[in-house]
Parts: sequence; structure tokens; C-alpha cells
Amino acid sequence: MMSPRALVVTPCYPRFPGDFHGAFVRDLCLRLAARGVELEVLAPRSRTIGAQDAPYRVRRFPYLPLQRFELLPEATMKGHLWVAWRSSPRISFQRSYT
Repeated sequence: MMSPRALVVTPCYPRFPGDFHGAFVRDLCLRLAARGVELEVLAPRSRTIGAQDAPYRVRRFPYLPLQRFELLPEATMKGHLWVAWRSSPRISFQRSYT
């Protein structure tokens, strides 16, 4: 009998061991893998990815046009937002009156 297979597509998956971002998805995937489901996880690429220790494959895809832009969504209010803002390209918006 063939074991069931699943593709998990998620906008959040832990970037490194101990990361809370998407921990619930990882926990679900670990439970499915323990029941014999062949898994593959498809999650966004991140600039802070560490080693993954999982019994299934985790594939990362780019979700922004340039990798340097990927720091901005990862920023938190703990001071990293300023760093992300300073390292991102400036976009100026001008008001137009009609």
C-alpha cells in the first residue's frame, strides 16, 4: 500500500530552531510525518534561515523581487524596524491634486 503524500504550502514556517514564526505548522507537519505521511513543505524564503532538522523536505521560494527586500517583513518592533527601513530602497510618494 502506498503511503499518503501531502504538499504543505504556507506563508509562515520556522526559519531556525526555536523560532515561533509558524511553529504550529511545523508541529502539524511533524505529527503527520510520524503517522507515515510523506510531506514536502513550501514556504517563503527568508534572510534568517538556519539549519532545518525535519523528517521531510522544506523548500523555500522567493516572494519578493529582490532578496534584500525580504528583511522588511521580518522586522519586529524591537528595534529591527529601523534597520530594515534604513536598508530598504526609498520610495517617495507625492501628492497630486486634480
